[in-house]
Amino acid sequence: MKLPVTAGVRFLRKHKIKFTEHLYNYEEHGGTSISARELGVSEHAVVKTLIMQTESGKPLVVLMHGDKKVSTKNLARFIDTNHSHKRTRHIFITSNNCDEAI
Repeated sequence: MKLPVTAGVRFLRKHKIKFTEHLYNYEEHGGTSISARELGVSEHAVVKTLIMQTESGKPLVVLMHGDKKVSTKNLARFIDTNHSHKRTRHIFITSNNCDEAI
């Protein structure tokens, strides 16, 4: 499998930042448990990036351990708004590696 050339890969190459490729087959609804299994790390070590927005359209980026869940109700309470909406959650970042599951 060949590494997809994403904006993240281009950035790393441009700035001569060392990284290693960790490719695996996408599994529908696999989430962080699949990426953790394929990378040989605990699911807690995988950090997922959730891109959300408030009801007024203000963007939010939430980084959290792969084995945890976000409560949009508690998040909305924390940021003092009524609702937050998930947009996507298909980007996984590990300590030195960036992997996208699209």
